[in-house]
Amino acid sequence: MPYSESTSVPVEKSIAEIVALVKRAGAGRIAQYGEPDRFTVEFAMAGRVVRFRVAIPAMEAMPKQDGRGRALTRQQRLDRAAQAAR
Repeated sequence: MPYSESTSVPVEKSIAEIVALVKRAGAGRIAQYGEPDRFTVEFAMAGRVVRFRVAIPAMEAMPKQDGRGRALTRQQRLDRAAQAAR
């Protein structure tokens, strides 16, 4: 089991921590932007531009059935997508 599989930390808080970390490291020109399928943090430091792209699974990629073959509700699939993003 991956260590973050059951985390409850909101994605936004993790992003804020990453931005704070690169600021403390001396980065300038920090940008963050989200797209339907990924989130990106970009910054300039030491004459270079660094870009981190993290894929975010879409709800359509979530399984429609549980491990026992029972159909998952829309809310269960949304919950799984949110957990996968965290």
